[in-house]
Amino acid sequence: FSDTWLGEGIAHWLGTQAVEGGVCPEPEPYPGTGSPDLDAWQPEEAASALRSWQADAACYIVDVGADVIGVEAMLALVRDLIDAPVPVGTSHWLDGVSRGLPEGLDRVVSALEMAGVDH
Repeated sequence: FSDTWLGEGIAHWLGTQAVEGGVCPEPEPYPGTGSPDLDAWQPEEAASALRSWQADAACYIVDVGADVIGVEAMLALVRDLIDAPVPVGTSHWLDGVSRGLPEGLDRVVSALEMAGVDH
């Protein structure tokens, strides 16, 4: 989970929390060809149905994780991740997530894997 899509999903999810009762709805059917691949993230400048779908899907995945551990716990987890030092030898705080899951995130990852989410 060290890819761009997770950071983007968290950012979009946090944006929904600014609105009372904010949620990320399940994305529309995949507009691309083949299978969805959030690892092949489209840059922000790529205004397209695929880019929009990716943002919606990433937000939805994070929202599902928040449902698992609770919104307050997810907000606390995000605060902890942001405050954590960047792991040595990496360029981004999410690069260290797979090496040592913070408390709570391991439950989110397990629930997403059980739901068949393939990152």
